[in-house]
Amino acid sequence: MRKKGEMMKKRLLLLIGVSTLFLGACDSVKSGDMRSDIDTISQQINYIQANEQTLQKDFEADIASNPELETMGKENARVSKNLNERLDAADKISENLDALKEDTEQVESQNSMFKSTSRDTIRAIETYLKSYRELMNEENKYYQSLAGDKATAATFEDTIDDLNFKHKETQEQLNKLQKKIDHLREAITREEEANNE
Repeated sequence: MRKKGEMMKKRLLLLIGVSTLFLGACDSVKSGDMRSDIDTISQQINYIQANEQTLQKDFEADIASNPELETMGKENARVSKNLNERLDAADKISENLDALKEDTEQVESQNSMFKSTSRDTIRAIETYLKSYRELMNEENKYYQSLAGDKATAATFEDTIDDLNFKHKETQEQLNKLQKKIDHLREAITREEEANNE
């Protein structure tokens, strides 16, 4: 009877040990998923920035090919293609943001600051995305207005000033966001190290 009780105790301890090992593995996978989400978001932000760098050249090329600006804002215009590529990148950021939110809520962590850091980063990404989408919407309207009959030099100057101001604001948001992404990456590394101890 005593041997039977000891066997049951050993089985129970073994089961608890396996369960703990399984849960530890889940934590590690989830924090790894979060790293993947953040890496993809960063890649898409870099892609947006790279397209912004070529925007002036695209704009000048469109003017050179059609000085009357009739094709500005049309699908085949280089500025439109540039804008659409940035919109696609913003959509990918949004998709990975949803994944990051889910992973943040599912990850098991003893460190309350870990989830707090992730949620703070998520809010910063949402703020940046909202502002950047608004900026791209205004940018698209601008291209459409240039192709219109009522476009004047004043329209050109006033709108470009407004766009430049909004772009500066989104860049400031992006600079803050980059710091939060760096902090989250550091938090994920600490979490992975803690899980491996």
